[in-house]
Amino acid sequence: MPILLVELPVDVPVLDEPKCPDPDDKFIFDHLVRYCATFDPLPAITVRVDGDVAIVSRGHKYLRAARALGRSTVRAVIASAPTNSNVRAFLVREDVRTLDWDTLRRKEEEEANPKGWHVLFFERPLSDLEREDLEERVGALFGVGEVQILYDDAGPCAEFEAITPILDPEWAAKYLAALLSFSRDRVRILSYQGQRLLPD
Repeated sequence: MPILLVELPVDVPVLDEPKCPDPDDKFIFDHLVRYCATFDPLPAITVRVDGDVAIVSRGHKYLRAARALGRSTVRAVIASAPTNSNVRAFLVREDVRTLDWDTLRRKEEEEANPKGWHVLFFERPLSDLEREDLEERVGALFGVGEVQILYDDAGPCAEFEAITPILDPEWAAKYLAALLSFSRDRVRILSYQGQRLLPD
């Protein structure tokens, strides 16, 4: 069955925990919001149409992040059958815009090395020596001199923008290993891209 993707105002999807609870505990919400502030659009949530209401069944935290950031719209995959009369009525609403899933997916696949932000939160602020170590490890993966890491001791966090080979599993494994190594040897990394690096 083809994926039915729409764009709609952030106040349209309904968070109904009794009907559709959020089981996902791998994110630290404030960290996720900081990461989500670096790109747009956010990952699509999933909704099911119940009468004239779109209830969030997956991606609760991305919807909350979109609202926290003041975003006006969010993308949503409709999990209910497109032949359902409620879905057909929902799709013709003036504030709901149907998107072409296949076109968007092809466009993403063509961009094998996108430039994007990497956001890390730590257990405590990094010392000068620890910052140098982190910069060496990041430089070894992204290219020395290619990345400028910005630090925020209030987080405490570090973030940088870099061209990233997201479709290369070997590179991704090396990157994860480098983060885990730094977290073990230097300062514990609480989250990467808003997601817990290791269980508590």
